[in-house]
Amino acid sequence: MSKGLVFQLLLALVAFLIMLNGHLRGVLKPRIDAALGLCWLVLLAISLWNYGWKAALATILLSFLYGALLDSLARKVAARLLRHT
Repeated sequence: MSKGLVFQLLLALVAFLIMLNGHLRGVLKPRIDAALGLCWLVLLAISLWNYGWKAALATILLSFLYGALLDSLARKVAARLLRHT
């Protein structure tokens, strides 16, 4: 696996987890959101440091795209999780 593919998979995973946390509820939701936001910022910094500002801009745009594409899946997973609690 190339480094770029691993980076894109991590970015998609973080975007999915941010969307999933948005559909869940609980006391720890703000802390989880802060931790996921920090993970996203680290990925953005890695992109900027290793690949340059154009890749960092692409990372921002792709994270919004991944979030939009994975929102319906996150909603279904959240509904299933909330149904079992």
